[in-house]
Amino acid sequence: ARRAAPRIATILQTQVAYSPEAPGPTENDARVRVLSVEGAPGDGNRSLTIAMKAALRRANVTMVQDVADATLVLAGGVSTSPVAKGNEEIKIDWKVLDVAEREVGNIAQANVIKAGSLSGAWGDVARLVADGAVDGLLELIERTEAQRAADAENTNSPTE
Repeated sequence: ARRAAPRIATILQTQVAYSPEAPGPTENDARVRVLSVEGAPGDGNRSLTIAMKAALRRANVTMVQDVADATLVLAGGVSTSPVAKGNEEIKIDWKVLDVAEREVGNIAQANVIKAGSLSGAWGDVARLVADGAVDGLLELIERTEAQRAADAENTNSPTE
């Protein structure tokens, strides 16, 4: 996995999907709960969860342990499927949910790798995957929080 990390990260494709009504990035008061990643081979669930928390911490995102304290929840899921002899496609989806558990956006990463290459320790691959997704997640979090703040302001504004 360590030797494969740079190659996997180099060709990792990331797609970001936003809620269409979300405004542009702004300062925010997001409090994010990161759930454990699910579905990864090897130690990927644990490694990706730890790596994503570290990437968000480096980006100064406030993280909370209790979902009741969160304004947003991040859920990661991994799937693999065979594609060609000796290879498999790995897909990693990071879903951002609001407190009502509605999906407000997602980051999708995919790559074709040597079959079984992530069946053990993910090591540097987990960090590279998290780092590859974090910029899109930050933009998504900022947009979602800006919309939440605008909605709260409209709710608190006096009506004429």
